[in-house]
Amino acid sequence: MVLKLPRLSVATRESIKTALAVVSVYGVTLSLDWGKATWAGLAVAVVSQSSLGMSLNKAALRMLGTLMAVVAALVILAHFPQDRWLFMAALSSWLGVCTYLSLGAKDSYFWQVGGWGSVIICVNAATSQSGAFEIAMLRAQQTGLGILVYSLVALLIWPRNSSGDLREAFERLHSAQLALFQECRAVLAGAGRTTALVNARSALVHAQSAVSPLLDAALADSQLVRERRREWQQLLVSSTELTGLLERLSESLYQVDDMLLRELLPGIDSYCSGVERRLQALTGPLAEAQPGEPQEHGKIAVEAARIPDSRLLDSAVVAVLRRLLQRVSEQVDSVALAACAISNEAKSRDSKFPAVADTGAASRMLGNLMPDPDRLGGVARVIFTIWLAYLGYLYVDGLPAGPLILSLAASLSIALAAMPFVAPRKIFLPVFVAILCSGAVYLLVLPHLSTFWSLGPLIFGVTFAICLLFSGPRRAAGRSIALAFFVSVLGISNSQVYSFSAVANMLVVVTLLLILLSFAAYIPFSPRPERMFQRQLGEFMCSCAWLLTGRPTGWRSRYHRNLVARIPARLSLLAGVIERRYLPADSEANLRAVVAWCEALAARINALVEARLHAGDVAGKNATGAALENWQGAAADALERLAAVTRKGERPAPANSGAGERAQLREIENLLRQYHDASGTPASSKPDGRQLEGALLLLGVSRSVSELLASLTEQLSGIDWRKWSEPRFF
Repeated sequence: MVLKLPRLSVATRESIKTALAVVSVYGVTLSLDWGKATWAGLAVAVVSQSSLGMSLNKAALRMLGTLMAVVAALVILAHFPQDRWLFMAALSSWLGVCTYLSLGAKDSYFWQVGGWGSVIICVNAATSQSGAFEIAMLRAQQTGLGILVYSLVALLIWPRNSSGDLREAFERLHSAQLALFQECRAVLAGAGRTTALVNARSALVHAQSAVSPLLDAALADSQLVRERRREWQQLLVSSTELTGLLERLSESLYQVDDMLLRELLPGIDSYCSGVERRLQALTGPLAEAQPGEPQEHGKIAVEAARIPDSRLLDSAVVAVLRRLLQRVSEQVDSVALAACAISNEAKSRDSKFPAVADTGAASRMLGNLMPDPDRLGGVARVIFTIWLAYLGYLYVDGLPAGPLILSLAASLSIALAAMPFVAPRKIFLPVFVAILCSGAVYLLVLPHLSTFWSLGPLIFGVTFAICLLFSGPRRAAGRSIALAFFVSVLGISNSQVYSFSAVANMLVVVTLLLILLSFAAYIPFSPRPERMFQRQLGEFMCSCAWLLTGRPTGWRSRYHRNLVARIPARLSLLAGVIERRYLPADSEANLRAVVAWCEALAARINALVEARLHAGDVAGKNATGAALENWQGAAADALERLAAVTRKGERPAPANSGAGERAQLREIENLLRQYHDASGTPASSKPDGRQLEGALLLLGVSRSVSELLASLTEQLSGIDWRKWSEPRFF
C-alpha cells in the first residue's frame, strides 16, 4: 500500500522552505553564540523569492552590497572617529551617492544595501561596546550565513528553476511581436489607428519587460541555460531590438494613399508577408525552431525618379516606413538565428556562437551618471531625513531608541526614494499591525519557551503563516515588512530580555519616523502623483524643445536625450497611480493617450537628432537649411508653450495647433522639390536615390514630430487639470 501525500502548491512549498531556513539560521547562530541573530534572519526573509535563480541573484546583490557597506563604514569611521559633524557629513554623502545610483541602475538593490547597510554598521559601532571592525565583520558574517543557509535549503528541497518560465516568456514575447506587426500591416492597408493596435503595443511592452529578469534567474539556476549563455543573451538582445523597432513602426503609421505607397514600394505586400511568415515561425516552442530563408532586405528601396512632384511630404513618410520595415526584417532574421541556435543545443553542444557585444552598456552607464532632477530630488529627501533623525537623536532628550530611528530612517527613506508617489501614511497601518502582532508573540508567548526545541516550532509556524499569507509578487512588500518587524521585535538571543517598553518604543519610533517622512516627501517637489506627472511632462517637453534647436552633440545634448529617454516610462508609471477621482469623464483615456504620444514623440525626437547628425550629404541641405531651422524654432516654441500651460494646470487650446509648423514643412518641401528639379542642372550634379532618400527621411521625421505635437495638444486639452490643482496633504 502506497501512501499518497497531498500535492502542495508552489506558495506552500516556498513558505516551508523560507520557514525552515529561518529556523536553521537561528539554530546555528544561537548554538555558536555569534550575536545579532536578527541580521541573519533578515537576510533569509529578504532573499527568498519565487524561484531559485531569483533568490540566488538577490542573495548575490545583498552579499556584495553588504561587503561594500562594510568597506565604506570602516573608511568613514577611520577618518572621522571623533568629529561628529564631519562623520555625519561623510556618511550622508555616501548615502546620497548610493541613493542616486540606485534610482537609475539595473541592480538598484545592490546600491540600496550599500547605502543603508553602512548606516546600520556605523550606528551599531558607535552605540555598542564592541569595536567597529567586529561589528562590521559580524554584519557580513550573519548576512553570509543567512544567504548560505537559504541557498542550501532552496537547492536541496523542491528546487524550482526558471528555464521553463523563460521559454514560455519568449514564446509570449514572439506572439506579441507578431500580433503588433499584423496590426501595423492592417494600418498600412488603410484600416487606420485602432484600439487593437494600442492594445497590441501594450501587450508587447508587458511581455518584453518579463523576459530579462527571467533570463538572469535562469542563468543562475539552470545548467542548460548556462551552457548556451551566449545564444540566450543574443536572443534577448535581438528580441529587445525587434520590440523597439516594432514600437517605432506602430508610432510612425500615418494615412498614406494606397496607390502612392505601392507606387513607391511596389514590393511592400510580398515583403511584409515574408516578414510575417518568419515571425509566425518564431511563435512556436523554442525547441522546435528551424532556420528560415533570409529575406533580401534591399528589395523595397526607394527610387528618386518615381517620387511624384506633388506628394513629397507623403513620399517622405513612405521613406521613413521603408527604412523601418527594412530594419524589422533584418532583426527578425537575427532573432530567428539565435532561436535556432538554442533549439539545436542537444545536437550542437560544441557549436560556437559569437559573443554578444552589449553596445548599450557604455551609454547606460553614462546615462546613469548624468544629472537627473528627479533622482536628485530623491537624494535630497534621503539626506534631509537622515540629518533630521540625527539631530533629533543628539538634541531631543528622552527620544526613545535613538539609534534605531537612524537605522530605520536610512532604510525606509532610500526605499521610498524609488517610489516617491507612495504616501508614507499608507504604510503606517501594515507596519503598526506587524509590530503589534510581533509584540504579542514577544510578550505573551516567548517568555514561556525555555529551549530551542520549543522556540523553533514557533519561529517556523509564524514565518510559514506570513509567507503563505503574503505569497505572490504583488504581496512581496507586505511579506518583507511583516518578516522584518517579526525578527526585529523578537530580538532573539541567548541572553533574552523581555520588556514592554521595547515594543512601545518601536511603535513610537515608527510613528515619529513616518511623520518625518511625510514632511520630507515634499522636498524638493510635491509628491502627489498628479503634480509629479505635470512636472515630468513639462520637463519632457522642454528637453524635446532643446533637442529641436540645440546642437546635436555635446554634454547638454546627452543630458536632454537622457531625460527624453527616461521620462516616458515615469509618466506611464505615474498615470497608473493617479487617483480616479482626479480623472473625470474621458480624462483617464486621454491620460493614457498622452503617455502613448509622449513615447512616440521621444522616439521621433531621437530619430530627428540622429538624422541631423548624419545630414552632411543630404540633398538640398543648404537650400532647405534656413526653412528647416525656422520649423525647428516654431516647433520648439510650441513645446515650451505647451509645457508652461501644463505646469499651470490649464487646458491648451487645440485650435490651429501645429498649423504654422505644417506650413513651414510645406515650404521645405517646395525648396527640396526646386532643388531636385532645377532646370539646367547637369545630370552628374543631380542627387542620386540615396541622397534624396536621406532628405526625405529628414523631412518625414520632421512631419512626424509636427503630427505628434498636434495629437499631444489635442489629448492634453481633454484632461480636466483644475482638479489636479486642489490643495491637499499627501
